[in-house]
Amino acid sequence: MENFDVFIFGTGTAGQLVAKECAATGKKVGIIDIREYGGVCSQRGCDPKKLLLASSEAFELSKNMKTDGIAGALKINWRDAFNYARRYT
Repeated sequence: MENFDVFIFGTGTAGQLVAKECAATGKKVGIIDIREYGGVCSQRGCDPKKLLLASSEAFELSKNMKTDGIAGALKINWRDAFNYARRYT
């Protein structure tokens, strides 16, 4: 069994920061996560939510501009919006 000075649970932003700072001071660092590397924010949390919100905001802004130069039927395709969010997370 290996010994570590610091063992971090979670590979999200905070876990990565602590691991890097501890390693920079010469500590032996272990880090583990039960899901893919990157934590909740980048994989399932903040980042995907922001991308979906951007699609919604663009749609709403376009609707508000209908009498000021935006023409045609507007609709949001949620399948495409979710696929867009998945590509960038």
